[in-house]
Amino acid sequence: MFEKYGIMDFFCAIKRCLLILVVVFVVGFIAGACKDMVTKEEVAPVDMRPSYSSNQMFYFTYDDMNLASDQGVNYLKAINSGINIYMRSAFVDEYVVNYIAEKYGEDYLYEQLKVHNETLKKGAYTPGYLNTFTASKVLGDGISVSFTVTSKNKELTDVLFEGFMSYLDELNKTTYKDMKLVRFETYESVAAAPAQPAVSNGFNLKAGILFGMIFAVVALMVIFVWSLLQPKMNRKADFVNYDVDVLEEVSKKNTNADAIVQKYLRVYNQLEDSKVITLTTSMQDDSALGYVFNSMKEKFDKEFTFVEYDAKELDYRKWYQDNIKAEKKYVILIPSVIEYETALQVAKSSDVMVLAEVYGKTKYKNFERVIELVNSVKISLGGVIAIYE
Repeated sequence: MFEKYGIMDFFCAIKRCLLILVVVFVVGFIAGACKDMVTKEEVAPVDMRPSYSSNQMFYFTYDDMNLASDQGVNYLKAINSGINIYMRSAFVDEYVVNYIAEKYGEDYLYEQLKVHNETLKKGAYTPGYLNTFTASKVLGDGISVSFTVTSKNKELTDVLFEGFMSYLDELNKTTYKDMKLVRFETYESVAAAPAQPAVSNGFNLKAGILFGMIFAVVALMVIFVWSLLQPKMNRKADFVNYDVDVLEEVSKKNTNADAIVQKYLRVYNQLEDSKVITLTTSMQDDSALGYVFNSMKEKFDKEFTFVEYDAKELDYRKWYQDNIKAEKKYVILIPSVIEYETALQVAKSSDVMVLAEVYGKTKYKNFERVIELVNSVKISLGGVIAIYE
């Protein structure tokens, strides 16, 4: 089967499937070009304002603590690690809210939070909400703590930082009143506004072309495998290789009446000595067979009597005697000789058999089967009328 397959067969398969390839490419192009349209509205808007930060590094210690000893260092690590965690607790958050309310008024914090987040509703912030503005970590020495407040509103950053530092002082006055709070210099910074993200219009031409090509390549691979596993007869030479003449090549797209007449006239001239001609096909689809039969009937209705054999007629001898008269010339249309044994007997009773086959649709295996049947019962095979679709 594979030995009959060549590069031209692949190109013929592509030609037959050209519309499918175009559709697949278009589908791939649309999928690629419009893939961003689905996610465009799902992307959260980016706040383009700069960020303001205030940072304080500190640690708690004892004046007489021997930091040279492992025990002293581990003790301070434990205390400051605990404070690091505690600074972002809901309790401290509540302290800061109360501190700002007492010093600046109850609505002041909400007004500053509103500048940072325009969608914030009054009273929506609960204990722990302020943690979204803070970051705290123990530094590499295991003792020092770095505490940072960041927001899009500098005034909010300042007042929150003031509140948290107030709590740190309060902590030094109460819980850790026997310890010393060591502060480093306060560091303020402004982070530039993030770069404006590229806003996609939802149509990506390059992605569309890429996806279209990928889809088309996959489709070509499928076409290749399909045409390799189901090889078809695509040209005149494929029939000639079986020593079968191609009487004429007919195109269904040719609407030139004179040209069509000339083609069938050449067929007639080659078969004019035959009194009874059977017209059949190796294909299961008999649309091409019907096309040839009707075309010949239209051109040579005076020269031949055209009859159709009923494949359901089991007594082919009686049918032949009833329909075929000695004084006339006949063209008998019979179904595929592969499927109906009686049809083969009718063909055997005629002078010559002609096959109507379609380039790109006639399968090698079916045509070979017909050749085997023709040779087995010694039917005279006049040739093939090959059809382009």
